[in-house]
Amino acid sequence: MLSTHSQRGFTLTEIAIVLALIGVLASYSIYTFRTSRALASLKDAKASLVLTLEDARSKAATGSGSSDHGVRINTNEIISFEGTDYAGRASEFKVALPNGVSSSQNNLDIIFERLSTELNIGAVTTITLTSASTSSTTQVTISPDGAIN
Repeated sequence: MLSTHSQRGFTLTEIAIVLALIGVLASYSIYTFRTSRALASLKDAKASLVLTLEDARSKAATGSGSSDHGVRINTNEIISFEGTDYAGRASEFKVALPNGVSSSQNNLDIIFERLSTELNIGAVTTITLTSASTSSTTQVTISPDGAIN
């Protein structure tokens, strides 16, 4: 009598298909994680910029110190200072932008006049922040009267 043995297990093709699906799902997950992390860094950079601008504007509005207050925007950092210009500043406080985020402006000084909070430049100023890894951008706009959006 012949006995037949049934074989149990997976074929090589089935294993290859499952591994390919796991690879596709893993690569998609990694891409999504990196993108969301880059967008979070961009959002944090915008929040830091707005907070620094609002702080300088508030100090100018309340007459803190004896001079105007300003913010210098560099490619990779934001500097809050007291003075009528950055070169003659009385004090400063630096905030680094998160890794992978940069400003399109460099050496841009935004000065809020003491007590009036109007800008030293009579035009709308737009600051663009860019994420290097996703090329996403976000903007902060400052009107001549010192309003920050």
